[in-house]
Amino acid sequence: GSSTTKEEKKNKKKLRKFITSAYSERDPPEKASLSSSSSSSSSSQSRGPLFGVSLVTAVQRSRASERLPLCRVFQDAILHIENHGLTREGIYRVPGFRAKLSELKAMYNRGESVRLANYDPETVGMLLKLYLRELPEPLLTRQLGAKFEGVLQYDDTEQRTAVLCAMLRQLPPEHYATLAWLCLHMNHVSLHVSY
Repeated sequence: GSSTTKEEKKNKKKLRKFITSAYSERDPPEKASLSSSSSSSSSSQSRGPLFGVSLVTAVQRSRASERLPLCRVFQDAILHIENHGLTREGIYRVPGFRAKLSELKAMYNRGESVRLANYDPETVGMLLKLYLRELPEPLLTRQLGAKFEGVLQYDDTEQRTAVLCAMLRQLPPEHYATLAWLCLHMNHVSLHVSY
């Protein structure tokens, strides 16, 4: 009922506040919403493969927008699922079509124009998972990964949050933007799960 809607809005607001407070000095205006002028059709040319390379390299080759340091394949996939897949049951569990996945990966790696509207959300979900799985370095980076695990030692929630936010500020902009969009997107997915 309406209490669920209020709770969802409250959770979204908390997540947006966390994301924006953790990285406010470098965030673009789109920081707390998953929107972009490049909907599900992408034409930006890449100068090499986007899969299996660092986030920094992928963004250099195919930046999604001027103000947002996201790789085009990542942003395209998130926006497509936000617009067409959130109500699909098991969007990240139900497999899409492997042949279509290979086709999409090849198109992005060649820098071709990709129109995700021609693909089902499950295949695009597989594309997003493949892109993240093939990153050579974790989103939290190898350098900071152990430090993030150390946050669990703090019993005080406020202190833990402050330390976590300080560490997030140390991430490269490409890693932070990707992580922020992924967290916000996963929050949206979780709000549409029926138990």
